[in-house]
Amino acid sequence: MSPAKCIQLITVLSLLVVGAGFKTASQFSSDPKHFEKDGLIFDYTSNWELSAQSNAAAQQLVLTEKTLDAQVMIIALRSGLGLRLCRPM
Repeated sequence: MSPAKCIQLITVLSLLVVGAGFKTASQFSSDPKHFEKDGLIFDYTSNWELSAQSNAAAQQLVLTEKTLDAQVMIIALRSGLGLRLCRPM
């Protein structure tokens, strides 16, 4: 295949992927939800469901989207891990 044909093919495939992404994004509600607690802040679309199981050591959040069968878990430690990668000289 010539370089010009290869570039045309890549361009067409890229446009198809981008177009599919726009179609998928337009299927979701445009009404975002907002989470803000203890310094952790983010927005998420209204088709996701948020559940929190936080404790004194960490914020533990789970975002679930049932139609996509998708789940995202966020664990934010309230204090550092206490790991030392380098020893002082």
